[in-house]
Amino acid sequence: MNRNPFSKTVIGDDEPLCNQKELLSALLLEAISGNNNVLLAPRRAGKTSLAMRLARDYRTTGGLTTIADLNSVP
Repeated sequence: MNRNPFSKTVIGDDEPLCNQKELLSALLLEAISGNNNVLLAPRRAGKTSLAMRLARDYRTTGGLTTIADLNSVP
């Protein structure tokens, strides 16, 4: 039986987010400004980890966030 190479893991809060500091800062500024954004990238590119880190950072500025995993919704 072949193992699925696309495991569902999210990078922890203390782990480095490779080369995404500028993107994270820009997305945080957009969130604080009240703008919506879409993260679009291939599988395993770090979208979920980036979104979770963004939500955490936005909450530290006093913002409200909600994370909804709709992966299993048909």
